[in-house]
Amino acid sequence: MTPGKTRAGFEVALRWAAYILFYGYVLLLVIAGAWGALFAPVDFDLLLGFDLPAGDDLARANLLSQYRFLRAIEFSVGVIILVYRREVFSTRRYNRLFLMVLGAGILGRVISLVVDGTPSPIFLFFIISELAALVAIYAHTRRTGFIGH
Repeated sequence: MTPGKTRAGFEVALRWAAYILFYGYVLLLVIAGAWGALFAPVDFDLLLGFDLPAGDDLARANLLSQYRFLRAIEFSVGVIILVYRREVFSTRRYNRLFLMVLGAGILGRVISLVVDGTPSPIFLFFIISELAALVAIYAHTRRTGFIGH
């Protein structure tokens, strides 16, 4: 294989990886955010393996209120990113904002690893896939350039 074909093949693979990881991440934000906001008690059980406190109604209401709020924010961020998906890949400002959102989530998971310990395998999968998305999208967009700021 010639160096030009090898480089072109790498560029295509990087582009596919960036878009697959981008859409996987964003669609998960939208779906998981909506699901968690609407079905918080079920989400606690299925995703977290946690039974909500039965005896303290105020603590339960507070916990569910905050959880639904955070999941609704997750949903909303996913929708915003979907609306501006073209700009994420073509405009530096949107790209940086998206990478900041992704990076902040990763940072939160890393802090939790250090402070709280090792989570279940699904959360380890999330951090690995989020890191892969960050690297692939950053590398792809730096190679393709931007049309504006």
